[in-house]
Amino acid sequence: MADYKQNVLCISENGIWKRNQKEYSHILPVEQYHLNLLWNYREALMAYIEAQRIKLHQDFHHLNSSQAACLNFFYPLIQENQIYLLLLLLGVEGEGVDQCEFEKVIINEEGTNFDFYIKLQSGRQLFFEIKFSENEFGKVKDEDKYRQKYEAVYKDRLAGKLKSGLSEYQTLIQNYQLLRNISYVSDEN
Repeated sequence: MADYKQNVLCISENGIWKRNQKEYSHILPVEQYHLNLLWNYREALMAYIEAQRIKLHQDFHHLNSSQAACLNFFYPLIQENQIYLLLLLLGVEGEGVDQCEFEKVIINEEGTNFDFYIKLQSGRQLFFEIKFSENEFGKVKDEDKYRQKYEAVYKDRLAGKLKSGLSEYQTLIQNYQLLRNISYVSDEN
């Protein structure tokens, strides 16, 4: 990523990680965050982001930003009217697309967020969680608020979706983001 930044984007200045205020070679200077978008879609995608009021993540200027990867992958399919290719790849044939949305918030007890969302004309829904270079799925600490969320929200939603013998609660807190998303898997969607 550092080579790409220097040799393709022609940027030698390192960007700063806001969490520790240190410079890194795979981070763009924050004011050049837009260079993290595909050059041939950049202008249209920036206009789309503004029009759709997509809130860019704090670390969007990192060249390993999953949000940038998501936008760079799915937006060209929308722009070129090629989403049907994704549906073919997923084995969802003969379905029309009703809606595509980035950063889709599902209104529920917690407001789960998906990186990309497709609603088909049949009502079926496709949810996408994009990971680029992360090595885990957002674990959380074993706290009362998560035990309460498990009991109130996830216990029923996760029933039968995990390998038998696993502690659903322990698996949930170790892989919170992933299991929250898995709780949406259903035969109807």
